[in-house]
Amino acid sequence: IQGGTAPFVTSDGVAHVMWWDQPEGVFWQADAASGTMDFGPPQRRHEVGQAFGGAGATLALSVPHMAVGPGPGGVGERVYVTWTQQAQGAGFDVWLSHSDDGAATWTERVRVNQDSTANDQVLPAVAVSPDGMVAVSFIDKRDDPANTNYHAYMAVSRDGESFSEVRMTSTATVPANTQDPIQPIGDYYGVAFGSHGPVALWEDGREGTADVPYGTAYRCVVPL
Repeated sequence: IQGGTAPFVTSDGVAHVMWWDQPEGVFWQADAASGTMDFGPPQRRHEVGQAFGGAGATLALSVPHMAVGPGPGGVGERVYVTWTQQAQGAGFDVWLSHSDDGAATWTERVRVNQDSTANDQVLPAVAVSPDGMVAVSFIDKRDDPANTNYHAYMAVSRDGESFSEVRMTSTATVPANTQDPIQPIGDYYGVAFGSHGPVALWEDGREGTADVPYGTAYRCVVPL
């Protein structure tokens, strides 16, 4: 698989593309000079592993999710990338890295989820507010000892390095009734900033059927 293609444009007019190379277990990034679509040779950016699926049929794809916005305090420009990566014998976690130089260099990864369990956190999405706050939404199984049922969580940070978390669901969601063994909790989740804070959107399979496993979508505003 060469997938999870994530295009983004920085304020210098340069178009960038980051994607996941599953056989290599890395993110590649290609850049086109301002005003062109002439992408040069790709550069290796992050070692992220080869996860596709995961323990307990968790949909844990190590694909990049991008956001471009102001830096902390609304100063400058910062690019964020978030992804799911399996820790050594400790399930999947959500990770974040950022660039302050137009995606030329990237920081070391930081862990977004702050739990101390070995359960899985997957399907992250990232957004940046006008004043530089970063929000990452994700699906989290920390509250189920069996690592099966899941909640929707949000983590927010003012510096992109230290996070505060909130659980957005009051009732755990069970995997959907579907014949697809690697996708029982849906995908294509997202987050964006609204006037009151980050707004997350995810699917809920508890009312699903084998024909329509993800018939209900939910949203939550996290006021800041």
